[in-house]
Formats: sequence, structure tokens, C-alpha cells
Amino acid sequence: MKQQIKFSVIIPIYNVAEAYLRKCLDSVLKQTYAHIEVLLIIDGATDGSAQVCKEYAEKDNRFLVFERPNKGAGAARNFAVENASGDYIFFVDSDDYWLDAQLVEKAAGLLMDSHADLLSFGYIEFYKGEKCPIASVPGDVVRTEIVDQTATYALTKLLGSARSNFSSSIVTKCVKTKLIRENGIRFLEGINGEDAHYTAQLLIYAKSYDRLNECSYAVRRHTASTSRTVANSRQVANSMEKVFDDLFTKYNLHRAEYEQVLDFLASPYLYALGKLAAAYDREVLKKLTGYAFLLKCSSRRYVKLTGMFAEWFGLERLVAVLRIYLIHSRKSHVKIEKKTEV
Repeated sequence: MKQQIKFSVIIPIYNVAEAYLRKCLDSVLKQTYAHIEVLLIIDGATDGSAQVCKEYAEKDNRFLVFERPNKGAGAARNFAVENASGDYIFFVDSDDYWLDAQLVEKAAGLLMDSHADLLSFGYIEFYKGEKCPIASVPGDVVRTEIVDQTATYALTKLLGSARSNFSSSIVTKCVKTKLIRENGIRFLEGINGEDAHYTAQLLIYAKSYDRLNECSYAVRRHTASTSRTVANSRQVANSMEKVFDDLFTKYNLHRAEYEQVLDFLASPYLYALGKLAAAYDREVLKKLTGYAFLLKCSSRRYVKLTGMFAEWFGLERLVAVLRIYLIHSRKSHVKIEKKTEV
């Protein structure tokens, strides 16, 4: 009989609406696979989040509560990884939730077979006032193209698929704990948008991949006030510049063996430009200009096309076009700063 895989589920928590938090924790509590631990990191929350977490810990001893001063999600996740005892780690955001009560059980079944460093699955986004789809939706990545293939081949397939199948978001990954610890992979602390930095490091070191070909995670998108969202957009754009600086300095990503990592980083780079479109900052744009070549490294057609546009008309003109798109996109959860023109 094979030994069961143990999973650690890491959830940083800071002043999240109680209804969202309970839905998140319930989706973990209802998992059919029992061999898990759930690390709830109370990141200096000043609302009733800690009490809700303690309530879940009282009814299920797999829920472990840690209270710490507020240092941000990155620091909370780093702390949790250091204290995790699972063979693999899931990351969950406290206002999101798992769609499938069998997610961990399915992941366990696949990983018992492949022993992969990283398993990915799809996600669904929904916005306030919209009902999130309940049924998991099949993705367009075939598992046989991923498992037992070389890391280069598997990653090429994943990066060429839709963003909802493989994105920078860490919450759509299940990662071998040994991979994280042996390579000293850590979240950048004190920034907004640390997922791209962390996932890029995983792709640098991962030697094998697996795939659960379902959309199992629900991402809740919020429509905040214009002033708050504009400030957040400026902060994210500035943080992404720090992400690229750190990665290129630490790993010298211009080398040929990192072709897939550059492909991966192209989408977060375009995301940063979208944030600049919402909250224009000439100084941040100037800092990001040196990484514009990333857009041409993407295997996703729409990202590569933006790179061609930037090459022909300039990065500032691209940001202006993105701004127009965001203004007229009904789906966009990003607010535009009306008083500032690009």
C-alpha cells in the first residue's frame, strides 16, 4: 500500500468579509481527502477574522491558526511554508474558494502517479453581482502532453494555453514542498503582485509538471472605489518593476535556458502596463521600458501582438490604447483615473 501524500493548505488572512472567509474555509473543510493541514495566518487582522478562524480550528484540528503582526500576504505565506508539514502545498486567498470538493483528492491521485514538482489547474473569475459557474469547465491542456514530458516541453504547452489554464497566480498551483525549500524560493515581501515573482522561481527550478484539466478555483474580483483602485493600480505597476529587477538580477534570465521563463513573464508585464493605463505614472513607465522585449517572448498571440504594437508605435502609445480598452470594457474591474491623461 502506497503512503498517502499529505497536503498543506496555506491561507493568509487580513480583514476579509466574514461571508467570504466562511465560504473559503468551508470549501476546504468539505474536501473529501482527509490527509491535509490548513495553516490560517492571521496577518494582523483587526476585524473578526481571527475569531472565525478559531471557530473552524475548534471543530477540526487540521485547521491551525497563527496570529502575526501585519506584514503582508508574502510574509504570511513565507512563514506558513516554513511551518508546513505537508509533502505538497496549496495556496488559497481568503476571499476566493475551491469549486470542487474533490480537488485535493484528485490532485493526490495524479501526484501519486507522477510525483511532479508542480501541478496546475484552471480557475474561473467572477465579479460582484455575477453568479460564479458551479460546474468545473474542462481546459484545453491535455494531461498526457504535460506529465512524464521534459520540463521544457510541458511548460511550452502550458504557456501556450489560455490564461485561465495557466497564469502567474500561485493559487492555481500545487507545489512540492521540497522544491520550495531546497531552492530557497520565497515571496518578495512588502510588494503588491508577488505571485509572478514566486511562480517564475518555481518555473526556473521545476523539473516535472502535472495537470488537473479542470477549472477548480473561483477567483472573486472586487470593484473598489475609484480612488482606492487607482492607488492600488499604481502600487502594483511599481511593484512589478521590482519583481523584474529582482529576477533578472538574481537569475540572469537573458540566458537561452530561460526562454520559457521569459515567455511566462510576458503576461505579468502586460498586466503591469494595464495597471499603468488605469493610473498613469511616467516614472514607473520609464522603469518598465527596459523590459518591453518580454512582450515579444510570449507564445500567447494577443501578448505578442501588443509587443509588435509597442515596437511600431512606442510603449506610451500602447498604454494609451490599453486605457481606452479599460474604459470601455464592461468586464474590467479596474477603475480609470479620470483626471490624468496619458
